[in-house]
Amino acid sequence: MLRIRCQKCGQHAEKIVTALVRKDAIPCGNCGARISLSTPTNKILIAETAANCDRIGEVLIKGLALTGEPSTSG
Repeated sequence: MLRIRCQKCGQHAEKIVTALVRKDAIPCGNCGARISLSTPTNKILIAETAANCDRIGEVLIKGLALTGEPSTSG
């Protein structure tokens, strides 16, 4: 999950990172204004959060493999 702040009303939108990748903007749930995802700051936040999710997923899958527990991924 990533919190992105609306420039117009100041409220935060919480979205799953995979829903933000390859999008240019999302609507604010409070005021309906367009929240740009293409600003340098938001691009970095989305990319780093997605990379962290990937790393955490890999570690969890490896940890499950070491314990012999079945993973739920394909």
